[in-house]
Amino acid sequence: MSYTSCMSSRKLSGRDAAYQHLLQVVLTDPSNAGTFLSEQDIATQLGISRTPVREAMLLLNARGLIELVPHRGAMVPALTTSQIRQLFAFRELIEVRAADLTIAAGAVPLGIMQTLVAQQEELKQDSDMASSKAFIALDGDFHLTMVRSTENEYMIEAYEAIRTRQLMVGTEAIFRMPNRREQVCEEHQQILEALAGRDLAAAERSIVQHLKTTRDVLLLT
Repeated sequence: MSYTSCMSSRKLSGRDAAYQHLLQVVLTDPSNAGTFLSEQDIATQLGISRTPVREAMLLLNARGLIELVPHRGAMVPALTTSQIRQLFAFRELIEVRAADLTIAAGAVPLGIMQTLVAQQEELKQDSDMASSKAFIALDGDFHLTMVRSTENEYMIEAYEAIRTRQLMVGTEAIFRMPNRREQVCEEHQQILEALAGRDLAAAERSIVQHLKTTRDVLLLT
């Protein structure tokens, strides 16, 4: 099951429903960065009271994904230049190491990763918000699939923790650079070819360049 289809079939509590909505819908939308969230609006959208929304916001505040500002409410913080650099430096460390481990173990999940790229290809011409977020969710799944194939629980846990920020900045990047979707598909294919050929040096170059391109788009002022 992919990350994007991880919602359980069981009925979520009000708090959990609010948490998942905020995490997967609100906080992955770059247009919300720097804005304050309305407890009442979210409660109305979900058909619940404000109390579980407030509880969900407290959990997200504990993770550093929102900021609770006295007398003003919950704000979605925009990432600083330093945080963007740190995020991509972290991704490079994890993803290059994941490529190393999976190539060495002969455990590269090529079939799954190729399917994800094919699904991205189907969305690369669409520019609306829903399609853009779906495209970036597949992008996240592509990289996460490689990391998960290491079966290193500490690497996986650390990488999954950046998922929300990864989706937000990825969506922002493809809106800033109209042809970025096509580039992402090409870059993912280059990574796959290097992994399939068990060429670690080529895989590292492809991963580093892929991340650098997105980072540089985000750092443009």
